Amino acid sequence: MRLILNEITSIVILETYKKLFCR
Repeated sequence: MRLILNEITSIVILETYKKLFCR
């Protein structure tokens, strides 16, 4: 169950970084 949360968090962080870099 925690593995899924970890994957979701990783994706969210990656998307946030991409948005910041795409600024």
